[in-house]
Amino acid sequence: MNRKESLTKIAAGAGLLTALPVAGWGRSHTADFTSDFLRRWETSKGYTLKVLDKMPEEHFSFAPTPEQMGFGKQLTHMAFWNSFYIAPFEGKKAMSEPKEITKAAARAYIEENFDYCTSVIKKISSSDLDREGIIDENYWREHTGTDLLLRAFAHTSHHRAEAIVYLRLKGIEPPFFEF
Repeated sequence: MNRKESLTKIAAGAGLLTALPVAGWGRSHTADFTSDFLRRWETSKGYTLKVLDKMPEEHFSFAPTPEQMGFGKQLTHMAFWNSFYIAPFEGKKAMSEPKEITKAAARAYIEENFDYCTSVIKKISSSDLDREGIIDENYWREHTGTDLLLRAFAHTSHHRAEAIVYLRLKGIEPPFFEF
């Protein structure tokens, strides 16, 4: 192949590359990450509520040992930290946990918390994902927005898994895992 043919093929290839965004390729990192994250976040909400619903009210404060949080407290603690990680994107503080942790109060708090966090996540920009200092406290200043979202997701999984163990200890079949 001579030089002219090579340059013609390179130019044709470059022309094809410019059409990729029109074909749906080349979406931004933010659009990819936030849409994938939101889909999993909403699934996580539904699954968390199914886990909560499985525990009867009379066992809602059950804890395997005195040092551990009770079942309901595991889940309200989880939700509190979701808002701790996500509310600062709007310059707000975490949502206070309910004073009494009944099944109904915990369910309402968790639903409200997930819904609030979802509304914030939908507004996150690419600069928010890359930005440090969203939480203006010593330890948290170095964490990026992406890190905060991933921490919320991992923390949710951790405490929901503990709640599933509590169900098993009470002889209750947990809901089938959803992801």
